[in-house]
Amino acid sequence: MPISHNGMTPADLIADFNALESSARTKATWLAKQTSAVAAYSSVEQLVTADDAAVDGKWRRSFDHHLRHARAGIARTFMRRDCFVGLSVIDELIFQAVTAGETDIAAAVFHAIVGHQLHDPGMIVFPLHGFGIARPLRDSFRGGPHPHLLLESAGLFVMAQTNDIEQTITLLEGARSPMGIAHGFDAGGIRSYTAGDRLSWLHRNPVMAFRFNSYSQDPYENQLFYQLRMRTLTALLLIASLQAPGLKGEMDSSRANNQETLDINHYLRIEVSPRLGRLEAERIPRNVDELSLVEASDVDVRISLAGWNELNGNGELERHLETLRQIESGYLTHQLLDRRETREASLYVKLVRSLDYFRRSFRTNVRPSERVITLAIAFETLLTDSYSGGVTARIRRRAALCLDQAGAPRALNAAVEQLFDARGKFVHSGFGPEDMSLHDARLAYVACLSTVTRLAQSAALVDPVIGTLLGDKPSPVPFWVRLKQAWRALRGR
Repeated sequence: MPISHNGMTPADLIADFNALESSARTKATWLAKQTSAVAAYSSVEQLVTADDAAVDGKWRRSFDHHLRHARAGIARTFMRRDCFVGLSVIDELIFQAVTAGETDIAAAVFHAIVGHQLHDPGMIVFPLHGFGIARPLRDSFRGGPHPHLLLESAGLFVMAQTNDIEQTITLLEGARSPMGIAHGFDAGGIRSYTAGDRLSWLHRNPVMAFRFNSYSQDPYENQLFYQLRMRTLTALLLIASLQAPGLKGEMDSSRANNQETLDINHYLRIEVSPRLGRLEAERIPRNVDELSLVEASDVDVRISLAGWNELNGNGELERHLETLRQIESGYLTHQLLDRRETREASLYVKLVRSLDYFRRSFRTNVRPSERVITLAIAFETLLTDSYSGGVTARIRRRAALCLDQAGAPRALNAAVEQLFDARGKFVHSGFGPEDMSLHDARLAYVACLSTVTRLAQSAALVDPVIGTLLGDKPSPVPFWVRLKQAWRALRGR
């Protein structure tokens, strides 16, 4: 039985599919009986585009219905294991299994994907701008390893600009094994894409690479999942910069030989190629949801290399990563896989959006007032259930509850108070403290996010979700008070 490098077997996948995808299993059983009907077609595309006069329209609609449900169940089975196989790939494999007369379509697809190792990890390589790695000045002049950050458990590798494409390729190849990627690297493919300086960011900018289990034929069908992981990992970098900022006496790589470009039109997807038996690079244009990709590149912070290594050694990075991955996993599970309007789905959408505002509070080339307002929105999105009167007082109260549960210093409570005072001034008068530091307010946000996420992990959610999790539900208004209010309102008319 084939076993992938990440330990996933067809038997595991089939058992998961049978247990959790009963509707998709029924659809796959129907498809297995259509061998003779599809014999006249060489591919799904030919079947779909065949002339209406040449095919039974009712049967084709039925085939399409069963195919879509079966492939969705198979895709969800992989997603539950943090693996993302493109729907176009699954479509073709289902069609091949039906054509071949397989009695268990899902099992045939799982065996094909695992057998060709299509679910094994590759990497996404993405440019950053404004980002710097700080290290002691003496180390900068002594040479030694190129400044980079590594977190093996996340499959994350971040390096400063090299200004040398060959050095960039060498560093990515060297990071492959520590990142948990077993297949051979596609150095030649990357070189071919950089001809004519078409990917100048690859050596002129800081670069983030991360491990990702995926395989697809369409450039964009898995981009939603790449973006979600980008958001998770750039948030981790921003959080690390709060706890391990560049120190006095350290050289910041963003100020050394910096020729970075904002001419960023592509990123690299490096996946297993069944044809080559190794990784193969593909340049993906930033044509779909370009704004989100631009925001993901904007990481204008400095991280001390020594501080990063200390956070890694004491487990602090792992704790932050666990929080962020819980949010990512909850969003995938409840918003994308379950696809029902549940309290869990609403909560994890709220957490993802709140994190987006937190990340925007670090943006380059915006006014200080915009950073203050976006950070305040991050708190509001995180700590409120809905908009109603007294929202600022509610946020301050709930932030204090979160910080108390997190054991945070009292100074962070004061930072939240100062943030919302500044936010009020900017929003209502257009003026406010332009030189205000957001460092402690951002640390307070991270502590609040961690508290809410931890409480949500094992709780049965009830409305109002945030208020209930934090034990801050509004007291019910007595009936006689509501009656008196209604009477006054009526008389006022």
